Amino acid sequence: MRKQMILQLQDLPKSGWHWCGDVSRALLEDASQGTVDALSRLCSDAHWDVEVRRENDCYRLSGTWRVCMHRHCSRCN
Repeated sequence: MRKQMILQLQDLPKSGWHWCGDVSRALLEDASQGTVDALSRLCSDAHWDVEVRRENDCYRLSGTWRVCMHRHCSRCN
């Protein structure tokens, strides 16, 4: 899976830019969709939330990904 995004920082409003969205569970579990290992045993789609803001002469890009997945503790098994 590959997606490209181009930002024009010259047009950045004072409030910055904010994006959010979801990536489907089916896409993340599909090994044929890219070079990154597919995730297994997901319980939900992945949600992403990203923002870019100007801070004086610098730009700050920050964000989060959230996804729920089944995992087993190796100590408890």
